[in-house]
Amino acid sequence: MLTGQGPYATTYVQLTYPMEMHQLSQSLAHRALLLVPDKKKPAPYSTIKQGATEPYGQFIDRLSAALTDAPDVSPEVQEHLFRSLAFENANSRTRTVLATLPQGSPVEEMLVRATQAEQNNQTAAFTVAMHDAMQQQGHLIAAALSGLSQVGKLQTQRVKALHEDTNRCLDPEDPKKGFLVKNKPATWRSLSVDLATTMEVTLQDKEITLIPTNVCGPMYSTNSLIGGWFLGKSSTNKQGVIVLPGVIDADFTRQVQIMAYALQPPVTIPKGSKIAQIVAFENLLAHCQCPREPTELQREDKGFGSTGHDVFFTLDLKNRPIKKVYYNMALTAFT
Repeated sequence: MLTGQGPYATTYVQLTYPMEMHQLSQSLAHRALLLVPDKKKPAPYSTIKQGATEPYGQFIDRLSAALTDAPDVSPEVQEHLFRSLAFENANSRTRTVLATLPQGSPVEEMLVRATQAEQNNQTAAFTVAMHDAMQQQGHLIAAALSGLSQVGKLQTQRVKALHEDTNRCLDPEDPKKGFLVKNKPATWRSLSVDLATTMEVTLQDKEITLIPTNVCGPMYSTNSLIGGWFLGKSSTNKQGVIVLPGVIDADFTRQVQIMAYALQPPVTIPKGSKIAQIVAFENLLAHCQCPREPTELQREDKGFGSTGHDVFFTLDLKNRPIKKVYYNMALTAFT
């Protein structure tokens, strides 16, 4: 309980204070207790601190073993000290991560949160190291995505923006320069032709990202217009980069873009990576065998949209789940 003068000296008045005030007082009292100088040899568990580069799980194991070996500490006190020292004796980087948890969180939640942060840092560091290595060597290595290596340009020649790209179709309306005419499948009996990215893209989160490719519509097979269906390659999906399927209409006249996201971001996809494929097919619908009527729409350069009305998904808040809760603490109660 709190001690002092005036209202702080009355027990029943203190019971009306918010629970947060009692928790704060408890935490401050424990910190003050740990700061009291002691001429005796300090307890081993109080001297155990996480090293600057030590994994949080290893630190927790050492702290737990020291508290278990303490003969003069009861199990109840051990549990309280374990939760307190797991935060106080962690290094500054880990404490910053643990500060995002609610006050009084158990050690199990601290361990999960700190371990996730350490894994994310390791993934980001590995991605940066691989990116720097590819730039120094002057090669664009996409082995993690497609199992192939692509010889890249010098750093001063690399494409950083879409409008600077030099690998797009020069004349997409010329049948002799069509993508399917110039590019062959990977094997003789392959049903698809690989697409290559035309710029380096980093997937920073799990949001869907549009990645430009070296394909421009309309596509030709010899002299006839055809469409296609683009899919992600199995090697790409296996590495955690998910490519969403899409339809390429025969009358589409813009650059084809891949819709992709990463399961474990960040992921850098180098320029020239063949992470998707096109399965080409002719339009066999009956209406395409007749001349186009003036009232019939054409896809042209309109991509990633609907030829009809726009669709916006909404949630009716009137039908949301509602639960009645009764709250009672000391002399305060409400519903």
